[in-house]
Amino acid sequence: KNKPRFAGLISICEQNSAEDMGFTPAAMQAAFESLGYRTVFNQKVLHVFEAGRVLQQKEQLDEAYNNGKKLLKTLEIGR
Repeated sequence: KNKPRFAGLISICEQNSAEDMGFTPAAMQAAFESLGYRTVFNQKVLHVFEAGRVLQQKEQLDEAYNNGKKLLKTLEIGR
């Protein structure tokens, strides 16, 4: 029997609103789900114009950290 597989997704873009990201987050999720993954989170990080700039967005880094903890908890429960 195949064990369930889980993924967490983070989309980083220059846009100022999630609506302006278009289908990118949904397309990423669909691609992973087509490979048999269950998506635990799909975080959208907005307004990042330069490489590395996301490292200055503490709120987004905190959210990514917490999402990672949620993914780990999900994996542990799935064992």
